[in-house]
Amino acid sequence: MNELRRFDVTVTVARDGGPLPGPAEFALAAELAAARRAASVVSAHTAEEIISVVTVRTPDRPAAVTLALAVVSEALRRPVAPPAGNRRDVHTAPHLTHAAHLQSNHEGQPWRRTL
Repeated sequence: MNELRRFDVTVTVARDGGPLPGPAEFALAAELAAARRAASVVSAHTAEEIISVVTVRTPDRPAAVTLALAVVSEALRRPVAPPAGNRRDVHTAPHLTHAAHLQSNHEGQPWRRTL
């Protein structure tokens, strides 16, 4: 039986000319997507990119990267409107083109992937 280990996977999504969801919309969607996968996520937004760190417990690094990609991908596809009072325009980005790279900091070995 494979023992589960903790992995922190950093996913960076660049704008590449398309709109990105607002910070509140993305954060809510990412939290929901992470909770469905027994993971956690913390994100930071800049004018040009979203940087997310997804923490998961999996048997190996490839599984961790797969789960992290699923969390961020779902949050990009289905942003959630924040509660009333904090609501901004909700951006859905069905045609978003983006470049992402992943980096697992477990054991200091980087993993990179372009979407």
